[in-house]
Amino acid sequence: MNSWLERTRLAFPDLRGFHVPNENPGRNKAERMRLGALRRRMGVKSGVSDWLFFYPPNVRIAIELKVPETVRKAYPSKEEREWLAAFESCGFRVAVCRGWRQAQAFVIAELKKEGVNVEPPSLF
Repeated sequence: MNSWLERTRLAFPDLRGFHVPNENPGRNKAERMRLGALRRRMGVKSGVSDWLFFYPPNVRIAIELKVPETVRKAYPSKEEREWLAAFESCGFRVAVCRGWRQAQAFVIAELKKEGVNVEPPSLF
């Protein structure tokens, strides 16, 4: 998704988006525990949406990214659902997306709703 975000920035210079690095990729249980404790001290919150996007004047998007169902079943956790609800109550457009392609389609659809010209599609 990072490469898609970079290509999209060329088409939409005002689109801002970033990944919230809240996963814990430790190689083993001890390392995951150590990294988890460090991240909690740094303020990382469990369940925060994976991607946040902003497009002026009023497009705010929060995306919880899950693996495509063709890979395996994955569902948002209770904390992830709570964060999505909190973002939505603040005016964000929220979605649980199965893979980056679904996330891309959601962002493009939301931009279209605001009248943003998203052509040519070959950029995506």
